[in-house]
Amino acid sequence: MEDILMGNEAIALGLMENGVNVISAYPGTPSSEVLPYADKLKKKFDLPAFVEWSVNEKSAFEIAYANAIIGGQSAVVMKQVGLNVAMDSLMSAAYIGIKGAMVVVVADDPGPISSQTEQDSRFASMFAKLPVFDPSSPEEARIFAGDALNISKKYEIPVIVRLTGRVAHCKSNMSIDNIDSSLFLKELKFEKEPLRWAAIPKFRHIQHIELNRKLRDISKLYKKYSFLKKRENNSNLIIASGVCYSHIVDTLDFLNVENIDVLKVDMPYPLSKDLMNEIKDYKKVLVVEESFPVIEYQIRNKEIFGRLTGDIPEEGELTIDRIINIITEFFTLNSEKLKSVEVMSKKPELCAGCPHRNSFYAIKKAFPKGIFPSDIGCYTLGLNMGAVDTCLCMGATVNQAAGFYHGFKSLNVEIPPIIATIGDSTFFHSGVSALINAVYQKAAFVLVVLDNSIVAMTGFQPTPESGVLNSGNGNSVSILKLIKGCGVNKVTTVNPENIEKMKEVVRESWNYSIVNEEVSVVIAKAPCAILAKKEGSLKAFKVMITDNCSGCKKCIKEFQCPAIFFNEDKGIADIDYSICIGCAVCVNVCKVGAIIYE
Repeated sequence: MEDILMGNEAIALGLMENGVNVISAYPGTPSSEVLPYADKLKKKFDLPAFVEWSVNEKSAFEIAYANAIIGGQSAVVMKQVGLNVAMDSLMSAAYIGIKGAMVVVVADDPGPISSQTEQDSRFASMFAKLPVFDPSSPEEARIFAGDALNISKKYEIPVIVRLTGRVAHCKSNMSIDNIDSSLFLKELKFEKEPLRWAAIPKFRHIQHIELNRKLRDISKLYKKYSFLKKRENNSNLIIASGVCYSHIVDTLDFLNVENIDVLKVDMPYPLSKDLMNEIKDYKKVLVVEESFPVIEYQIRNKEIFGRLTGDIPEEGELTIDRIINIITEFFTLNSEKLKSVEVMSKKPELCAGCPHRNSFYAIKKAFPKGIFPSDIGCYTLGLNMGAVDTCLCMGATVNQAAGFYHGFKSLNVEIPPIIATIGDSTFFHSGVSALINAVYQKAAFVLVVLDNSIVAMTGFQPTPESGVLNSGNGNSVSILKLIKGCGVNKVTTVNPENIEKMKEVVRESWNYSIVNEEVSVVIAKAPCAILAKKEGSLKAFKVMITDNCSGCKKCIKEFQCPAIFFNEDKGIADIDYSICIGCAVCVNVCKVGAIIYE
């Protein structure tokens, strides 16, 4: 059977057709499509596998790792900043090792396009001392998934497969044969080895010695996972891995260049010292890789050029037009550079009908001079409305709100209203422990949990409160009970579509917090409008803007619904019905009553 698969789906296919019986993940662009496709294959071919959306990346890693300890074949999936959350577990797992096989799939985001950083997970593999594959296409993603499992099983070590957004989301034709369930292990066994599985520091030193031996052995696979593309007897060489290799080949063809050879490196770490013998006869060697100089660090000398020498930019995605400029300049080629086309971009904004917009509008109106820490999610776009002041990483909003309070309190100065916002999925991910700490330390602020009952930003994955699993129904975890269990005394649930009520609740909660020196929580509960429309549960109204509109543009500048625009011909605001979702909240926003139900 032929199908067109994106890189994320291809790697899921490679994992499942090689017998992975446990795969866990936390959603995050550009990695989010791996787990759903693995689940689709599981159901289509009736495979004996467990598939889980975990509450965070650390949980996902440790679940997959436990299966690998008892001899199973595991995979865990996350984006590059998610690897930071799992890093503590990853570091120890490298020392301890496994009995079965384990692949860590990480999708990097050079640019960054949808992340806080453009960090390079190949560099994290060096830090953790774990081998890493860097596929340059969906086809290679599928192949390297199987190879990574084989190496992991042979050397009893987790192996990382690192994708970038370009590989994760590009598509390719692929044949999909029947996946035989007999490939999946039927017998798992936990072998009690406390000196290994629960090693004290003394034995971790011994494990470190063993880990270094494994890496030396794995580096000998270099020849299998490298390819030298020779064009003629050249003195120029480019070393590349991952999608950069594909860009380099396309670039050289585009420029019609024949005097540069290309060395493709599929396993950037650990590299063999034999690599230096292959490149010693070249006079000019340029290393092109995203985003950190991982290969360059391992082979660096005065004859090697790249990021460390300033010949490759230190930040930003290496797109084809940038690579053309780099190559033509470094090798002084007499070719016309590709002319970049300037694309007019539109800043990202909350969807029409998004309940978070109502919450932010109410918060800003309630406390125009407040401090508004926030977190990671689509609600970060509250920045456009002036209702988000900080965004550090998952769960940080709670700790930052506490830090602001303690900072003002310590100097006995006036404390401005502190209204923190966090999404429901982010709260489950890493907000709970932070909230416990804030309660314990007697911090005073308002935490608004923006509960739209779904992980909207990354593709509508379920939250623990939904109780929905890939395999059916699980147990629902109540956000309200969880917050009360953290020791919060004042918790109020409100529908943010009622903006006046939302403002009233936020003001009451702040007054309570500052008087009682306690955290108070507001659960702003309303479904994601896009999902509600898709499921047919959205109650929609048709609204219109009358000639009473004064043209003040406050509905556009302050409320910022993308369905409302200024009609230059009419000189008033107008509704774009092609994107208006019919929430009708804007009726309560206009101060002159110009927005009405039609």
